[in-house]
Amino acid sequence: MNKKLPVIAAIPAFNSERTLGPLLEQVLEQEYDEVIVVDDASTDNTLELIHSFRNDVTAIAGKENLGPGGNRNRIMPELGYSAIVHFIDSDVRLNSHASPEIARELGAAAKLGYVGGLVRNPDGRQNPYNYGPRPSLWKDGSAVAQYALWGISRFNEAAAKALRAPLAIYLRDWPNFLREPAPKDEVFWASEANMVIPAGVFVNTGGYDPRYRFSEVFDYSIRLSKLGLKRSFDPSLDVSHLTPDTASDKQAGRTQTAKQLRAQYGNAQYYFGEGVASTFSGRG
Repeated sequence: MNKKLPVIAAIPAFNSERTLGPLLEQVLEQEYDEVIVVDDASTDNTLELIHSFRNDVTAIAGKENLGPGGNRNRIMPELGYSAIVHFIDSDVRLNSHASPEIARELGAAAKLGYVGGLVRNPDGRQNPYNYGPRPSLWKDGSAVAQYALWGISRFNEAAAKALRAPLAIYLRDWPNFLREPAPKDEVFWASEANMVIPAGVFVNTGGYDPRYRFSEVFDYSIRLSKLGLKRSFDPSLDVSHLTPDTASDKQAGRTQTAKQLRAQYGNAQYYFGEGVASTFSGRG
């Protein structure tokens, strides 16, 4: 374990006065080397809450609401290259102990883009979208199947297991939420709610594209993939959302992201995937 790298708890916040305080108490108790809250122009008392922690917490106050990706980018001027950043959503609670040490070990891997940690729903079960495949028309269908199975499992887990068995290959890039969470060495994207990333990587890649105001990690992961930087999942870094995070109430945002990805990377690449698109276009 490389104990020389400082670990920064970076907490993006927007109108988080009701959830942020207990999380700040947790991260301070776990003794991160630095705690920074990046506020996305909140209109409630979030900034006042942050300032109540005095010198223990650094506040970066945004003057304009940029959305989750652009807000996370505000931390870049505060980062030294030799540090590990642990992004933690403001509406989660830490379940893992010694989280800075876990983050330090995970963030020291070679050629690392980032590591996504475990995100649980309020009932303690892992979120069905902790990680997933490269966005494409084919994989969008598998996302629907994943969500349908998750819904069934809430009422009849045995039925969900029986239905998932023949779909196992189709769903292999998604977490099997019917089992105990297990590390996955390679994923295409992982949840930004609980993410470890080397500071130098985040700065050198320019962070998130602020034009994406939802599922910004999709575009970021495509760019990291092109650079040969690995993304992985490790449940040893464990948090719980205070409210369920599912696809049903965010479909408009996902639809907008899909349109942006098609515009940026091309319809062929989006609909068929990178390898097939290269074949059709005579590349690769």
